[in-house]
Amino acid sequence: MSSRVYPGFAVVGLAGELDAAGADAAAVAIQAGIGAGQRVIVDLEALQFAACHALGALAVAAKRARWAGGGVLLAAPQAAVLRVLELTGLARVFCVYVSVDAAAGAMGCGSRPCAAWEPGAPACPGRTPWLDPGTG
Repeated sequence: MSSRVYPGFAVVGLAGELDAAGADAAAVAIQAGIGAGQRVIVDLEALQFAACHALGALAVAAKRARWAGGGVLLAAPQAAVLRVLELTGLARVFCVYVSVDAAAGAMGCGSRPCAAWEPGAPACPGRTPWLDPGTG
């Protein structure tokens, strides 16, 4: 796990495998980056595996961030992690982007479940197009 500051965001990088043993630490790191109205980008580029219950802990952190007026965005998930996000329905909870840069450019996203999953709502700018319904 790593953290860094990106203009206007806290970025928490997860690496290796995220299981029950690491889920709480990841959630704490994400919550530590959340100030009033601030968003956190979780960089998943180096994360090779994530257990579904571990991603659930991230969803709880995202919910707490929203209550605080902030939000959590996911960036650069590997195929295996993306698959777990899709299978668990958590891809509908998070806005997921192809990179940290794309997530940082998404003004207003992350403070609510991704609008792309709400019927008739516009997609979040820069959101990973392969997660949008009907794009395969």
